[in-house]
Amino acid sequence: MVTRWRTFSILILFVGLISCQTGLRKETRPLDDRPAFTFYYQSLEALKAGDLERALSQLDSAILLRPNYSQFYCVRGHILQMLNRPDSAIAAFEQCLIYKSYNPDVWLKLGKLYLQQGHYEKAAYFLKKCVPEFPDSVAILLKLGKAQVLAGHAPLARDALVRYARRVQPPDPEYWKWWGVTHYLLKNDAEAISALRRYTDAHPQDVEALRYLGMAYFRAGKYDQGLSYLNRVLQLQPDDVQVYVYRARYFMHFKKPHAAREQLELALAIDSTSVPVLLEMGRWYIGQEQFQDARKFLEKARERDPENWEVYKYLGMVFEQENDLATALEYFTLYLDHTIQRDPDIEQRVQRLREALKRRD
Repeated sequence: MVTRWRTFSILILFVGLISCQTGLRKETRPLDDRPAFTFYYQSLEALKAGDLERALSQLDSAILLRPNYSQFYCVRGHILQMLNRPDSAIAAFEQCLIYKSYNPDVWLKLGKLYLQQGHYEKAAYFLKKCVPEFPDSVAILLKLGKAQVLAGHAPLARDALVRYARRVQPPDPEYWKWWGVTHYLLKNDAEAISALRRYTDAHPQDVEALRYLGMAYFRAGKYDQGLSYLNRVLQLQPDDVQVYVYRARYFMHFKKPHAAREQLELALAIDSTSVPVLLEMGRWYIGQEQFQDARKFLEKARERDPENWEVYKYLGMVFEQENDLATALEYFTLYLDHTIQRDPDIEQRVQRLREALKRRD
């Protein structure tokens, strides 16, 4: 009986020791991560001391030991921003979101970085996510409006800018620039001109704003005023080929085709691959009824940018003149299918071509 009890006691003690050891392992499991966090804290100390390269090196060691900890990537992105390496910072912040998807601070950093780097769709995506997370930060609405308009989403840009202006009076001067560009894209030229005039009066060196203001005046039929602003662009940025395109249009409007041709040749000398210049040269040759030359430039424009649908409009005109009615119809249809605004002239041409092709059949 005693022997049986002793055996039972030893068994209990053995089980207890195993349980204690197991418990100790559970309690000390975070100690397995101490080397990673040692490097992390050393990185923070180096960061505090202003030694960014050492901070990055220490943090990379921490990530090597524990690659699935989101905070490491967040700090890495911050360091890379300070080192002026925005693309690498973006990659670090994106990696952070893989391990912690809900992180408004990182969303905001990515929104600003993508906007800075010209990735406007992604910038708008992250900035929009931030709006409800930072309800007191109206600056986010202004950045969102900028990102949306540069991404080509003028109605969404207008909505963001309206929300911004309701909360900030007077608005930041930059508001008038993006409000003006938004209305230029919406073809509200009077509103665009008013806003952009207000902005450029205070910022006379902003090439982008001056260009949009000049183009708005052109579309409103105020060619002399438009040209004066576009000439200011050329003084600040002599290689701006878009200004030469508008100067060519100016001379064409006043029946001076040779002066217009000179402007386009100047533009081609600066950038022979510019789609707007190639397209305008094609239009110029169509105006002179030199359709083979027009086709040459328009085909180059199409090769450079197959999704510039206006090119297909003018190629259609060329093929119509060459009596290749099927190809003309194909190009006109492509143009109309991808154009929001109605074009009655091309719609009538399409109808005539369909009737002509039916008669041929």
